[in-house]
Amino acid sequence: MTQIIWTMDVVANRFEEAVETLNKLPGGSVRGYATFWPDVIYTPAELTRQTPKSVKFIALPEQITRMEQTLMWIEWVNEAERKLIWLRAYRMTWREIGRRTGYPKTSGHRYWQGALTKIIERLEEKKRTG
Repeated sequence: MTQIIWTMDVVANRFEEAVETLNKLPGGSVRGYATFWPDVIYTPAELTRQTPKSVKFIALPEQITRMEQTLMWIEWVNEAERKLIWLRAYRMTWREIGRRTGYPKTSGHRYWQGALTKIIERLEEKKRTG
C-alpha cells in the first residue's frame, strides 16, 4: 500500500471532493405528506416535448469513505479557518471569499494556507505514529 504524500494541493483537492460527494448524496425528505393522486402516464409524444430532468450522480462508497475522513480533519482548525477552507472548497474566488469573511484577498489566502498546513502536520503525525 502506498503512502500518501500530504501537500496543500492534495488536502485542498480532498476538501473539494468532499463537497462534490456531499452534493451527490440523497437529500432528506419530509415525512408526513402524502399524495393520493394517481401517477400521470405520459404518451411518447408528450415525453419528447418535456424538458429533460437533470441526472443526479450517486456517490461511490470509496468517495463517501474519503469524505468522512476529510470531514474529521476540520476539527483540527479553528472556526475562521474552517470557513475559509469550506468557501475555497466550493471553488469561490479569493475576491468573493474576501467579501464574505472581511479578510483582504492575500490575507485570506495566507490564512487558508496556514489552516491546510495545520491539517498536513496532523496527518503527517498520524502517519508516523501509525
